[in-house]
Amino acid sequence: MTNVAKSYKTNGTMDLQAVIQPGTSHYVLQWSGGGEIPKSLEGKFTSLSFVDTQVATYVNSNKQEPKLDEAEKARVSYEKKQAKKEAITIEE
Repeated sequence: MTNVAKSYKTNGTMDLQAVIQPGTSHYVLQWSGGGEIPKSLEGKFTSLSFVDTQVATYVNSNKQEPKLDEAEKARVSYEKKQAKKEAITIEE
């Protein structure tokens, strides 16, 4: 399929593209690099506003948590343990 009507940035490396399905006036979604799209994005859409809504819902529900390196994980763990110790000593 060609004739990209609109392209959407996602959290991944490829963009989602809304294209007009050949022989119809419906929009469908595809990845810019090809491949299978998630079930929540499958289907035919009658307008770009419906596509916008579906893509926004998908992007917002699939936000990736920032990844912590090992040093950051150790720091967070240490701070949690210290806070727990301080809470116990305050109660006594």
